[in-house]
Amino acid sequence: MKDLLGLNNSFRIAHDPFPFALLAQVDTGSEIWEKDGTTYIELAVPGVKPEDVEIQAQDRTINVNWKRRIRGTEEKSYKSYQVSKDVDLDSIQAKVEDGLLTIELRKSPKAMPRKIQVLGPNTVKQMG
Repeated sequence: MKDLLGLNNSFRIAHDPFPFALLAQVDTGSEIWEKDGTTYIELAVPGVKPEDVEIQAQDRTINVNWKRRIRGTEEKSYKSYQVSKDVDLDSIQAKVEDGLLTIELRKSPKAMPRKIQVLGPNTVKQMG
């Protein structure tokens, strides 16, 4: 099974249906999971306001940059994720709530499973 972030996860059994993996490094600052065709990435960003977060998606890369002020000093951080071609970059949504940045990545409609009608010898296919 092709994973949503485009790489095989070397920390899981080869046939595990878990649909995403991080790049070669282990990323302990992110929680990533999938539900109903949507991948969720959560990052702890305590003290960060929505206007202090910038997310850019280009080709197969999502870059997340954020800043916050701690004791009068501005601190900047970033994360990058590689995603598969199945991600619909135009439908990415993000929110910051209670110190947690949540990014939603949906699969493109073409990548979603479709039910195929199976016809019998006496079945009439309905148009439309």
